[in-house]
Amino acid sequence: MISYLLKKARTTPSLFLVIVVVVLLSACANSTQSISSSSPQPSAEEQMSAEDVAYHAELEAMDFSTLVQEQMALEAYMSINEETKIVTFDAESAREDGHAASVIALTDEMMTYQNQLMRKMKADGISDVTQVDVPIDPFPLAKRFQERTQIHLEKARVDNSSSE
Repeated sequence: MISYLLKKARTTPSLFLVIVVVVLLSACANSTQSISSSSPQPSAEEQMSAEDVAYHAELEAMDFSTLVQEQMALEAYMSINEETKIVTFDAESAREDGHAASVIALTDEMMTYQNQLMRKMKADGISDVTQVDVPIDPFPLAKRFQERTQIHLEKARVDNSSSE
């Protein structure tokens, strides 16, 4: 599933898609490291603020494809520093232009997480995102999106293999 997204990211000039791939790759690497941890991790829902709980409910009610399209529409509010690979997201302008607050909050979390990954990679001299240990747990909306993405990609993989 990750290889499909990597191919898509290379052929589709979408900053958002590249960020999804980075978040998924990192999350996959972190999930294998977390499995060896003996302490139970709180779920994404257990870490949410009251506002995030409301956003979570809105996002869960949204069809996954629609959610991705809504996030891709926010790409116009993103810019990337080519040297540092840090993404700036103008959430205020997106809000002023009428985009859903829940989608903005999710996108903001994803950008913050991705930027932490980039800073950690630079600080540690790492070039492979799967080798970076930045927990996604402090970002409950991004964590749930990552979970939904993995489920959606796995379903698509199974659907594609059964149609062959």
